[in-house]
Amino acid sequence: MERAGNLDKTRPFRGTYAINALGFFNCPLRQQQEKKMTDESKLPHNIEAEQQFLGAILTNNETYNRCVDLMAPDTFYDPVHQAIYDAASAAIEAGRLASPITLKLVLETHPGLKELGGPAYLARLAGAAISSFAARDYAEMLKTYRALREIAVASVSASEAVNSVNPNVYQIASTLEDAAGRVVGNSTNHPLLVSHLKATIMTVERIADAYQAGISRGMSTGLKDLDKATGGMFPGDLIIIAGRPSMGKTTLAHNIAINVASQKEPKGVFMPSLEMGAVGLTERTLSTLLRRENIKLPYSNIRKGNIEEEEFRQIARVAQGSEALPIQYGERYVRPLPLLRAAARRAKQQFSDNIGLGLMVVDYLQQVTHPKMFKEFEVVSETIKELKSLAMELEVPIIAVSQLSREVEARTPPHPRLSDLRSSGQIEQEADVVLFTYRDEYYLERQKPQGNDETKMAEWRLNMDRCRDVMDIFIAKQRSGAISTVQARSELKHNWITDAPKVIEQDEITF
Repeated sequence: MERAGNLDKTRPFRGTYAINALGFFNCPLRQQQEKKMTDESKLPHNIEAEQQFLGAILTNNETYNRCVDLMAPDTFYDPVHQAIYDAASAAIEAGRLASPITLKLVLETHPGLKELGGPAYLARLAGAAISSFAARDYAEMLKTYRALREIAVASVSASEAVNSVNPNVYQIASTLEDAAGRVVGNSTNHPLLVSHLKATIMTVERIADAYQAGISRGMSTGLKDLDKATGGMFPGDLIIIAGRPSMGKTTLAHNIAINVASQKEPKGVFMPSLEMGAVGLTERTLSTLLRRENIKLPYSNIRKGNIEEEEFRQIARVAQGSEALPIQYGERYVRPLPLLRAAARRAKQQFSDNIGLGLMVVDYLQQVTHPKMFKEFEVVSETIKELKSLAMELEVPIIAVSQLSREVEARTPPHPRLSDLRSSGQIEQEADVVLFTYRDEYYLERQKPQGNDETKMAEWRLNMDRCRDVMDIFIAKQRSGAISTVQARSELKHNWITDAPKVIEQDEITF
């Protein structure tokens, strides 16, 4: 093991607190890691850079504020350096001074620091510090070394798994991919601050583009009325589409995905449907595309093979024409949250630079599982936070389909509310937009009058004609706009949703 004894040269680090790739002191996990590495000192690191960076912070605490966005809990290779950084970070965040003198009381009993000479080591760090202006370059360097160590540890673990008795190739590949995805995701630096001047320029540019296009710059859903009400879909947005069974929530999400993939300038779509496989999703896609050409072939007929020869020719023609659609499907076994995250990152890599990933659709939220959580409330809460984080990381909107609780059915009429979102209040909190799908036709069909009362039957038929193939899309929440309701035409048996002319005013529906 390599370890800094002073600022001029390194010396072998002997004793209890040998270091590992994770930057922790001796513990069972750490001992396992040491056994895995034949020569752990070869892991990428730079002790001198760690010393110089810490010295800059202890000399000028403002250095911490300029570099904190680059640092992670395990950025430092040396555990004593990590402990010094953590103590300095806690002091600065609390508004206190972090210096060799103030940190002496916190760290003087630290066994690792004692081996380096105790609090005097803090003074030597500060005394040989670099200029604070160069500190960010050192922080970038430490971040790179941390990423390289993470890749190295994952590679060694994968190598051992490959040589195990019963290697699981998919699990090994997924673990490697997840590690690589974390590194790639963490490599993107987003500014912590934006000046008012820069924000004003960006805002005016967006307004100008919206003015020239007639709508906001958000990516279109393919439904004009919905775009007008929401401004479209924006990168980093988490959009919830929720409803009771048979309300068309999956159909709406699926149609939006097809619209994004088949627009004039198509964008890539990743659809991990956790209820059906790629073949089932493609059958629904073909039904939608057939209906666009005014070929009314029910999705159920396609699925059962209940078709005529001419209909099969039409299916084959439409299928051939849709082969180039930039859609990646996620199979049902990606239900575990880590696999779902890894699959999303892989999907982003599959699309060309010209098209790029534009949208992710998860159907549905309550089907996601977690390897360490078993209560639905906890899993959904963690999933919704992860999807929001993933939307920001991938810089795409994510649509998540969600179920609603049964309490909706107890109301008259059974209009959904935000409180009906099943399993977790975290859904309402994290979502940027919440859309509820509602079809009056579904409930009215079950209220058909019995007997020979022609007056009631005539009234029922009139109401059925009024609401036939009509879907209400309740916009119950949007961070950048008002709540409202949009009507769409829905033919669920053909898996097809399109615009309807009427938009209901906001005060007609209460959420």
